[in-house]
Amino acid sequence: MAPINKTDPQKKSQDRVQTLFNDNLRLYDFHGGIHPPQQKTPASNNPQQTLPLAEKLYFPLVTEKGQPLKATVKIDDRVLTGQVLAEDETGFIPPVHAPASGKIIAIEHHTSAHSSAIQVPMLVLETAADQQWLELETMSIEQVVTTKPEHLIQKIFDAGIVGLGGAAFPTATKLSSPAKINQLILNGAECEPYISCDDSLMQEQATKVLSGALLISHCVGARDIVIAVEDNKPNAINMLKEAREKLPFEQFDNLTSLSIITIPTKYPSGGEKQLIEIITGKQVPKGKFPAHLGLIVQNVATAKAVYDALIEGRPLIDRLVTLTGKLATIPSNYLVPFGTPIEHLLSYSHTKIDQLVQVIMGGPMMGHNISDLKTPILKSCNCIIVPTEDELPSAPAALACIRCGLCTEACPAQLLPQQLYWHSRAEEWDKTEDYNLFDCIECGACAYVCPSQIPLVDYYRFAKKAVTDKKAEQLKGQTARIHHEKKLARLKQLEDEKANRRKQRAIEAQKRKEAAALAKENEASDNEDSSLPIDSEPTSKQLDPKQQAVADAIARVKQKKLEKAQAAEAKASNNANSADINKNSGDPE
Repeated sequence: MAPINKTDPQKKSQDRVQTLFNDNLRLYDFHGGIHPPQQKTPASNNPQQTLPLAEKLYFPLVTEKGQPLKATVKIDDRVLTGQVLAEDETGFIPPVHAPASGKIIAIEHHTSAHSSAIQVPMLVLETAADQQWLELETMSIEQVVTTKPEHLIQKIFDAGIVGLGGAAFPTATKLSSPAKINQLILNGAECEPYISCDDSLMQEQATKVLSGALLISHCVGARDIVIAVEDNKPNAINMLKEAREKLPFEQFDNLTSLSIITIPTKYPSGGEKQLIEIITGKQVPKGKFPAHLGLIVQNVATAKAVYDALIEGRPLIDRLVTLTGKLATIPSNYLVPFGTPIEHLLSYSHTKIDQLVQVIMGGPMMGHNISDLKTPILKSCNCIIVPTEDELPSAPAALACIRCGLCTEACPAQLLPQQLYWHSRAEEWDKTEDYNLFDCIECGACAYVCPSQIPLVDYYRFAKKAVTDKKAEQLKGQTARIHHEKKLARLKQLEDEKANRRKQRAIEAQKRKEAAALAKENEASDNEDSSLPIDSEPTSKQLDPKQQAVADAIARVKQKKLEKAQAAEAKASNNANSADINKNSGDPE
């Protein structure tokens, strides 16, 4: 008898794992783009550092987009690490958590991290010497994969997670797309010069990054995962591939591939739409989202935050921030608690503060200058640059546009930057929308190649704000008009109701008046009838049935009286005649 062929479960699992790895995907290219100097090595060559807590942490009660947040704590409250400090009452923006234990000592106005440097109210947390965490709710991988995705997405929201690539869009909202998601793209491109925090994260926390990708794919039902990394990060690519071998793939039966691909270094390959085009060759249609193509894109740091939230129960309270520039004495990637003032990071890293020319929050292409060193570091901040004047010179005076067309060639969104510039400058807001203003990703490629040194992105940002404000005013006017019309309708309804009540009261009063007059007339008629002689006849006035019945009764009584009188008179006459006859019959002839 031939032996029974039994498949070795372990070998079967190993074979499946190997079929999951497909790193030789065909790559495509996107329109435009530039190749600026990378300048990543000063920070990436040094190991990660953890920044100690500052004495005071600052938490805006307004988001960077301007939405108000409601404080869940008040002055003199003591808070624990991980406790919610503020939340959005509309339920769209994830909550803000305390990155340290301490006491709320004030609500003060400070300079925000927004490019406008506007003053906004902030909670001030004085950190304590002894740190204590709020009790965390942990989960195992087995528990996660048996939990409904909507519950996991709610936990991601409650953990305060937003996209950590710079846009800070709520992750839970992105994961809640009703469209069917087939592929998850993990963005490890980190294409902007100077920034290396994602590179450092992938080298130091590769297992958590990949595990977070598996958890996200489970939440959205994606069967394919692609991690894209630029070819200037070889160490990160190697660490990701090593960590991939140890992942618990047996818990994720629906997964069909997990690819780690190397893409060419080109700015802005890390843009969401540009990365999708590189990997799939498809362009996201105007007015649509990647989910319409069955895709979802997440940053590698966001994936690691998802792992922390679901497995360790840890909310998003800190992030890696690249500190770099020639004035940075110790350039590196620092793990910074949110709410930390920039000056604390600079002081700890022995940065030459007295020599500062400018401080840039974000990268040199998409970042903006910071005027107040007390400005706190928040979730969207991935880099602080402290350059010398010769390293990143101040912008020279802009010259006239020479219509060279280089901006159009460089634009990765395939827009017409020159036309957008003219219409933005002329404040022709409707025309800027005609040229797809809001498709601009503000990458700065157009300004980088402009020979006239025109700050094109500044014009586009100004135009976007103007258009947004105009629409908000229009919406406000429409809302006010609707409310006014509703108010007028309510007042008219009340007036109509009052008029109807007045009319009804007048009708009732008229009825009462007529009834009183009729009663008085009937009383007078009765008095007149009682004074008539017996043989008098009632008038021919038209009477109502009741009056007619009364008159008929009176007439019958009178008739009876008359008949009795006539009968009595006839009887008397008969008696007299009889007496005369008797008398005559007794006389002689």
